[in-house]
Amino acid sequence: MAVWALIGFMGCGKSSIGRTAAKMLGVAFIDLDEEIVRRCGKSIPEIFSAIGEAGFRAIERETLAELLSRKGKAQLPSDILLSLGGGTLTDEGSRELVKKNCKCIYLRATVETLAANLRWEGEAASRPMLAGADPKAPAESPDSLESRIASMMAARGPVYEKAADIILDIDGLDYSDVARQILNCFSGK
Repeated sequence: MAVWALIGFMGCGKSSIGRTAAKMLGVAFIDLDEEIVRRCGKSIPEIFSAIGEAGFRAIERETLAELLSRKGKAQLPSDILLSLGGGTLTDEGSRELVKKNCKCIYLRATVETLAANLRWEGEAASRPMLAGADPKAPAESPDSLESRIASMMAARGPVYEKAADIILDIDGLDYSDVARQILNCFSGK
């Protein structure tokens, strides 16, 4: 199987779905954001605050490169389901690493689903790239969470689609349903 990467916007459930799917597949699961936090000893918001997005993307690219270079060696299993951060593919170096080393599954969702998930999980406030968005503002408001997501998705959506080997539309599905779809992708069903 090699390395499969879950890609998609914040709030699509890459980590939760990935853990469930990896367990079903019997493969290793790695969350790139969690690996960065472990290595740096700081949360993602703390890293962003200290060194900005460009600094974070450099650490993300370095961590990704190291993980992928160890593929198949004793420290890391050869079969991996890897959850990438929502902005990982916005960095050209990371995008090239992923293209060269991974097959990608894009967990595609509408702005409404993403906003609902981020509100429900209470995650919007802890996402540096959503800073300034008001999760309580009406969806049509320019400072709403929906507006911020729509703006970012206008740029990121095409990047995700271009990188994707498989696109799974996740609107209206719970995470275990999506994990089963991933399992079906691997089993050829």
